[in-house]
Amino acid sequence: MKATEKAKELVDHLTMDNTRQAERNAIKCALIAVNELIEQCRKYIGLDFGGAYDYWSNVKKEIEKL
Repeated sequence: MKATEKAKELVDHLTMDNTRQAERNAIKCALIAVNELIEQCRKYIGLDFGGAYDYWSNVKKEIEKL
């Protein structure tokens, strides 16, 4: 799945209603989750994660655009 699609999917899963405030909260939550994934990738940077660090970094950039 492309980073753009994953970013939108994460925010959509976290949005409970269609208000702008709910969307902002969902974006914050998605960024927290993605930052945790990125941190785990950093800890194990020597291992082959098939580009996981780059992928999640791109997802983060796409979430920040929402």
